[in-house]
Amino acid sequence: MNQSHNGTGWIVSRYDNVEQILQPFESAMQQVRSEVGHLVEENHLLLEQLATVQGELEQLHLLRGWPDYCRPGPGGWYGAEERIKRQLTYRLGSVVVRARSPLAYLKLPFSLMREARHYRHDRRAHQGEQLPPIEQYADAHKAEQVRKHLSWRLGEQVMACTRTPLGWLKLPSALIREHRAFRRERQRP
Repeated sequence: MNQSHNGTGWIVSRYDNVEQILQPFESAMQQVRSEVGHLVEENHLLLEQLATVQGELEQLHLLRGWPDYCRPGPGGWYGAEERIKRQLTYRLGSVVVRARSPLAYLKLPFSLMREARHYRHDRRAHQGEQLPPIEQYADAHKAEQVRKHLSWRLGEQVMACTRTPLGWLKLPSALIREHRAFRRERQRP
């Protein structure tokens, strides 16, 4: 009788031990279930945010037809400074400013012609653009600042002097004169 009682008691005590062992696992499972519920909610929110971002990216993709330097924004158009810097006058002046060595000065007419060719190529590539006048840009004041740069001023001289063969001969003295005037203006308080 001891043995039979011992046998069933052992099973009952083992069963109690199993319940005690499983009890922490059950509480851990409850925690995992609640965390999974939170993760499902968070996943749903992330999917909503992803859909919103995707919609915004599609809107940006639709705006890709506008050049990188010119975008409509909440307060109007922006990018007047970049638009001025892409004009031929500024680009030619920039070539002159970058010419620092005597060899570069000798190559300057060819560099100017190459830049003018690049400008014409860029202009053909963006031929269908319908951009508003620079005065309508929200940052039009920046365009006025760019027009005071040395590159713009030298570019104006290049544009004025290269229209005639005699002008090409006058170009070096016109550039020197403009550079000196620019330095004098900058030295004034």
